[in-house]
Amino acid sequence: MFNIGKDGVKRTKIEISGSYKNQDGVFEYIIEPDNTINHRFFRVIGE
Repeated sequence: MFNIGKDGVKRTKIEISGSYKNQDGVFEYIIEPDNTINHRFFRVIGE
């Protein structure tokens, strides 16, 4: 868990290796304390 933003709330960040549209990368998720996901992102490796 980590703090992000200026509100001091601890959130969980999950990173999962994978591929999307023939590009290798990492799927990122940030999970709020109430278990909602407020951030979903695919980061291409090497960019």
